Amino acid sequence: MIVGKVREIWRYPVKSMAGERLENCRVEPMGVGIPGDRGWALRDEVAGEIRGAKNLPALLNYAACYREPPLAGVIPHVDITLPDHSRIGSDDPTVSARLSAHLGRAVSLWPLQPASNKAHYRRGEAVMAIQLARRMRREDYALTLA
Repeated sequence: MIVGKVREIWRYPVKSMAGERLENCRVEPMGVGIPGDRGWALRDEVAGEIRGAKNLPALLNYAACYREPPLAGVIPHVDITLPDHSRIGSDDPTVSARLSAHLGRAVSLWPLQPASNKAHYRRGEAVMAIQLARRMRREDYALTLA
């Protein structure tokens, strides 16, 4: 029985940036998925945590592509196209400074880190408290509308 047909496959080299269409790919087992998908991310240096478009919506105006195909466990460098159509590579020593200037926030570009690097992935307590407060306000508001 045919359930569906894949028409396009996309990989997103940098979290929350536009990605690249793939002609074909291998899907790795055990939760890995498409090799290189979200292999890079921006770390908000003020908040001290990885951020995506939810907190930095301007990232949706950027695009990224790998220079060479990623392999399981190997994340190659990416080229990032900025909203003004200029390009910068992840190996350029000024990449974080340029992204920070464009985004108006101190950020740094990081390749995927091992899960054991818990400090890298830790969510700030203040951020979690703010998110909880926002959720509670929404729930309180929803209750008053009922």
